[in-house]
Amino acid sequence: MSTVQGLKQFKAVITDWQRSIECSNQENLESNRKAEVYMTLANTLNGIPYSPSDSLVGECWISDDLKEYEKELNELKVSSCALSSGRYDLLYKNDSRLFVFIRSMFSKRALIILNFSDDVVPFETKAICMPMRLKYTFGNYEKSIGEDHNNIRPYEARIYMN
Repeated sequence: MSTVQGLKQFKAVITDWQRSIECSNQENLESNRKAEVYMTLANTLNGIPYSPSDSLVGECWISDDLKEYEKELNELKVSSCALSSGRYDLLYKNDSRLFVFIRSMFSKRALIILNFSDDVVPFETKAICMPMRLKYTFGNYEKSIGEDHNNIRPYEARIYMN
């Protein structure tokens, strides 16, 4: 399935979130989480419209935390051939709240899990990660997700890599 086909179900969500990244609100954690999920999508999947926070002008406010998230995400992308130019494979299309795909190049793989909702969504992360020896690498919640790999939190972005 192509990137465009995989994103059709999320087109309205992406359009709404383009504005959330432009004008995230310091007082609104949900807005920042949405912006982080969109940043993760835009930085791990080619062809998603995205304007880095440094180029934003006007009355929009970008938190230092959001800028730091963006910086770390960009560094991860630059350091990974899988994220920067790997093949795209959509993995999960059974739940419109989740967008799950793999980027791969040579033996390098990156699993990206994005929750586009305000619900906790169950997902069998370990079933995918263990055979490919993928480890939690990056995300927009606390660095440690503990034992709860199989519940994707509201507006959560996770990247697992080998």
